[in-house]
Amino acid sequence: MPRIFLTTNYLTIYSLCLIGCLFFSQACSHKPIPEVKTQSPQILSESSVVKFRPLEDPVTLKNSGEPGRVELVNNCSLAITRTFDKEEIRHKKIEAVDFKVQTTTTKVLKNSNIIQNIQTIWKDGFVNLHDLAYPELGEIMEVESTRSGEIKKAGNYPKTSIFFLPPLPLPKKPVNVGEEWKSEHSWKSEENGLPLKVSIVSKYLGSKQCGDFACAEISVKGEVHMPAAIEKKNGFMHKLSGRFLFEPKRGLLVWAEFGSDEAISAGGARAEVRSTLRSELILPLGYRTTDRGEPTCPIETKEE
Repeated sequence: MPRIFLTTNYLTIYSLCLIGCLFFSQACSHKPIPEVKTQSPQILSESSVVKFRPLEDPVTLKNSGEPGRVELVNNCSLAITRTFDKEEIRHKKIEAVDFKVQTTTTKVLKNSNIIQNIQTIWKDGFVNLHDLAYPELGEIMEVESTRSGEIKKAGNYPKTSIFFLPPLPLPKKPVNVGEEWKSEHSWKSEENGLPLKVSIVSKYLGSKQCGDFACAEISVKGEVHMPAAIEKKNGFMHKLSGRFLFEPKRGLLVWAEFGSDEAISAGGARAEVRSTLRSELILPLGYRTTDRGEPTCPIETKEE
């Protein structure tokens, strides 16, 4: 699988965890920031609804791969940073990047672990993709992952790297509609070595039609924390929210959107970062049609 979600797609949830780390050097109390809301998919036609067969409970959500399978995912990210002196805005910066990630499954081991080559094959923008937990343009990363999504190898990166965070917060056992599960993971920022920890609560919302297939719809909410003393001193806050569609038969991430709201303060100044990361499966075909699907890339903004 492609990675945001990591083995899937570094497009995942964890990719947004680092966006705020880029601004730790800025003097930046913060007001509560509402969580990012994703757009609703278009209403299905009556004929489409008749053909749709929902997934049966309980559903098993596991990482998967078939030797030779190629996945292509279109990704887009938008981050808006505002810095304030007391209550007066001093600076606003908008950063956007669109990029395509190709994941090729090269081998499935006897222990069911999956070996994949992940590479960014196209990029438009100047954002460092490592900060989004993706390989940079031209970089090929060999990744070994388990069926549960645990990363055993990520190129030559150390195990403290963000690339070792599981791509998706998949449940350890089959789940029924309405069930929740919790995931916690730690890593160190590539920028400054700062230890970070993410805690995520995921919920299985039910099945949703995605192209010609039935996908599991998962919502996520979470928080990122740094060491308590540093967090208190800098007034740090980082919240995550979003949802994704996962096709369980082939273990494919079909679509995802995650929002990140974060703030940091010091000496009467503060910085706020709001970001969105979206991913959509292009290959294999059949998981999206013109009248059935979630919002696509690029991300539109009315910000000036």
